[in-house]
Amino acid sequence: MSGLDNFLSQFGSNNFNDKVEQARKTAINDKLENGEIDTCFAVDTGKWETGICIDGDHWYIVETYLDKKQAILGHKKWFLELKKGISEDKLDKLEDNNLSEWAGFDSEEE
Repeated sequence: MSGLDNFLSQFGSNNFNDKVEQARKTAINDKLENGEIDTCFAVDTGKWETGICIDGDHWYIVETYLDKKQAILGHKKWFLELKKGISEDKLDKLEDNNLSEWAGFDSEEE
């Protein structure tokens, strides 16, 4: 079985669904007037990640982390960034998936 077949087969299993449900229980979520921020353990990648939604429809993964401690700190950072507001320039960079440039760093290289 190829790596892709193995990955895709997980989505139909109860074990995978249980892992997703468990991961959502540890998620951190904040809703602000101008958007929403969510940090959780992503079962599919095995990393923690922070996503933001500014238009009520599209989620952008803005940063990934190796552990929960980093994820909590990252969530706080992105919460403050979202609270300040997202400029048109930053929104364009999000849409171009140029996230590490927008953030000013790549968390895995620090």
